[in-house]
Amino acid sequence: MKILAEEELFQNEQDIELKETEILDNLLPEMSEDKESAMFEVRAGTGGNEAALFAEDLFSMYQKFSILKGWKFKIINEETKEGGNGYSLASARIEGLNVFGTLKYETGVHRVQRVPQTERSGRIHTSTASI
Repeated sequence: MKILAEEELFQNEQDIELKETEILDNLLPEMSEDKESAMFEVRAGTGGNEAALFAEDLFSMYQKFSILKGWKFKIINEETKEGGNGYSLASARIEGLNVFGTLKYETGVHRVQRVPQTERSGRIHTSTASI
């Protein structure tokens, strides 16, 4: 009886995965551009120097993600904040299969709340960067 229940559970889990994939495909249909490369830009938002550090962290994170996916990450521009810490603007061209499809929902404003490296009294700051 236990074996039958385990087999049924396994089958139900597979059915759920198939339905999830089907639902996502219907809600988010593939576009012809999804298989293309993409231009990528990170811009520091509100938060001063901490926002620039956050923008640099994001840019580095996406660069590492691209390498992990086997894509080419070609840096086009890096504008550092005064003092040389963090990016006010950084852009790159990411080349490979399904780059645009993978990254198209990453656009927008990203927010971080943390105790920044620039903070001496341990207060939490909120900073933003746009992609």
